[in-house]
Amino acid sequence: MLSEFQQHLSDQFSELKKSSFLIACSGGVDSMVLTDLCLKSHLDFALAHCNFQLREIEADKDEAFVKDYALQNGINFFNKTFDTHAFAEKEKLSIQEAARELRYTWFKELLKNTKYDYLITAHHLNDSIETFMINLFRGTGLAGLTGIPNKNDKILRPLLVFSRAQIEDYANKNELKWKEDITNASTKYVRNAIRHEVTPILEKQTPQLYASFLKIFDHLKADQNLLNDYISQIKTEVCIEDGQKLKISIKKLETYTNKKTILFHLLKDKGFKAWDDIVDLLSAETGKFKKSQTHLLMRDGEFLSCKKLNKMSEINKSYQLDNLTDKVSFEAGQILFEKADFNLKNNPEHALINPKKLNFPLFLRKTKSDDKFSPLGMTSRKRVWDYLKDKKVSVLDRKEQWVLTDQSNIIWVVGHQIDENYKVLNTDQKCIKVVLVKP
Repeated sequence: MLSEFQQHLSDQFSELKKSSFLIACSGGVDSMVLTDLCLKSHLDFALAHCNFQLREIEADKDEAFVKDYALQNGINFFNKTFDTHAFAEKEKLSIQEAARELRYTWFKELLKNTKYDYLITAHHLNDSIETFMINLFRGTGLAGLTGIPNKNDKILRPLLVFSRAQIEDYANKNELKWKEDITNASTKYVRNAIRHEVTPILEKQTPQLYASFLKIFDHLKADQNLLNDYISQIKTEVCIEDGQKLKISIKKLETYTNKKTILFHLLKDKGFKAWDDIVDLLSAETGKFKKSQTHLLMRDGEFLSCKKLNKMSEINKSYQLDNLTDKVSFEAGQILFEKADFNLKNNPEHALINPKKLNFPLFLRKTKSDDKFSPLGMTSRKRVWDYLKDKKVSVLDRKEQWVLTDQSNIIWVVGHQIDENYKVLNTDQKCIKVVLVKP
């Protein structure tokens, strides 16, 4: 297996031969075999171990085992202990989901804060087959049937072409030591049930099971790549990337007979579940919307507009400015003050304010539905949302509009118009320029 592994690295993972990387090492047979293969291949790596505190003293023994192994072999060692149960309860996740989230978040932090270029895991062919079956039973689409990806940005998985039997055979022949996780024997988890009850039957009925699955994964990945190319082409035709928003032209989307499938692929990474309801937005009136946990999708005139949701702390966020030297950074950029002459060219990102009218503190906040102001040149008051509607600002952008106020009145609808009451009265007068610096 060593020579096969080294050839596989040359063919598919040549970057590992000229870089330093981390190995996610639990102390189990898979990760210990991966570590031994890398050690005998004279690669530059360190070990990263997660203690999820799920098996009390056994988890601490696993950590000590990996740490001792690293020390004996002159390998750098990183470890992190997590309160997985508390995190799962807080985030409303299963223990498995919580452990995965904690693990990969820490791995990314390690890569960011250390000299290491990649992280490799010991996922193997059986893991990929189990993932295939789990997703199949859940009614997944094509992407869920392609198995575990061998590369995902900085995370690499060089053992996916090797079966569990090959790995265990290598471990035994080379008299490796490892730690057994007794929870792996329990069939109360779907993955373990497939591993212990389904896969053995398939192995008996299909001697070429693993070779067949390698071919299946290759075929399905090729099909997925073809589909991705098709969707990318359609995206350029029906979508507009507008800042942080994705705008989908309903008129152009309607020209495709498979519009529902296309819509699914355009939005599949936005967290939406009820796809029939999403499709209904194509014929809904302006302002109708659907939310996922992370995104808002709204019928907005002739478009479906999709935007990432702000955290609740950001939705009601208000920034205070106490004097002319203050500046504030927020999601739309930065607000700051400058002294200026009046004879400046019109710029929607600049507001020229009469300094005699400014009463600090000022506040920067999102507009509210009942906000009113007197647009420059008008004496009557108008709802901010109505003003923005007249300016053809989309419904979604109206809800996200920022305003600069004093303690009682709107001074500037940021990026659009100042209030009549704060205008500069004399062209020779010095004024305060409020500047929006976009990111």
